[in-house]
Amino acid sequence: MKQKLPVIVRVYLENQGFDMDAVDAEIYCVNNTPYTFFISTKSESFTTIDEDSGLTAEHGSDPLVKKLLPEEYYKIAEVKGWEWDGHVGIEVAFVQEKSENMVLKSYDFKTGKSNFSVAPDKKGRLISPEK
Repeated sequence: MKQKLPVIVRVYLENQGFDMDAVDAEIYCVNNTPYTFFISTKSESFTTIDEDSGLTAEHGSDPLVKKLLPEEYYKIAEVKGWEWDGHVGIEVAFVQEKSENMVLKSYDFKTGKSNFSVAPDKKGRLISPEK
């Protein structure tokens, strides 16, 4: 049986004009399970600087560790406008409370399969983990 995990949701923000450094998306982890989870994150975002050599620059949100109760959500990352030029993603480790099993999943922020409401004022797109 497949374990039910919290979901990852991308919420676009309305920008007031052109600013490449402005945050235009927030990424949330939503614990829509009946279980308490501990999550930890690590950015997988990068931009290729030199196509010939393959040189890249890593960027993205700082890593974090958070306990999520059932029905709780937490902002785990932000994406600035310029970051969309590269790969934007995150690795999330999930550990259900009172369990020793860790599940690692990677998420590509550019994907989204369906609409999802994080809260009444936060609507976004559900991001499926990469296979």
